[in-house]
Amino acid sequence: MPTLDLKNPEKFIPRDLFAAFVGPGSDDLLAYYDKAQEKGKPVVASFNLLALLLLPAWLGLRRLWAIWAVYTGLVALLHVVEYVLKVDLPAGAFVGFGVALGFMARGLLLTDANARYLKLKRQKLDSDAIRRALDGRARSSVPLAVAAGLGSVGVIVALGYLVDVGFK
Repeated sequence: MPTLDLKNPEKFIPRDLFAAFVGPGSDDLLAYYDKAQEKGKPVVASFNLLALLLLPAWLGLRRLWAIWAVYTGLVALLHVVEYVLKVDLPAGAFVGFGVALGFMARGLLLTDANARYLKLKRQKLDSDAIRRALDGRARSSVPLAVAAGLGSVGVIVALGYLVDVGFK
C-alpha cells in the first residue's frame, strides 16, 4: 500500500480543491489543512467548540452524514446494550467519546475530502469535473446542523424508549 503524501496532489487533495469542498468562509478549515500538511498527518487534534460540545450538529453542519450515522447509531446501540445487560455505563464514557471525536472532527472532514478526491481521480475525470463534483460538498449549513443535532437526540431517545417499552 503506497504511503500517504500530503504534499503530492496525486495522493492527497490539493488545497484549492479542499477550499472549494468546504466552501467560502472556512478559513479555520484551511488553517487546519495547512497544519495537517505541516505535520504530515491528515488527522491532527484541533479545537472547535461546536464539534466538542455538539458533535452531531457539527457533522450536520459539514454534511458528514456517514460519520453522523455511525456516531448516533453507536451511542444509541450502547444504550440498548446497557439496558439489555442491566449495567450502567458512566455518562463520562459518552462525553469522553464525543470530545475525542470532536478534537478529530476537522481531520475526519479532511479525510472525507481526500477519499472523495481519490475516488474521482480513479474514475479518470478531468480537473474541471473533479472540481464540480467537490465544489461546496461540505459547505456549512446551519439548518442541517440543527436538523442533525435534533435528529441525533431524537434517534437516541426514540430507540431508548422502544427498548424500554419492548423489553418490559
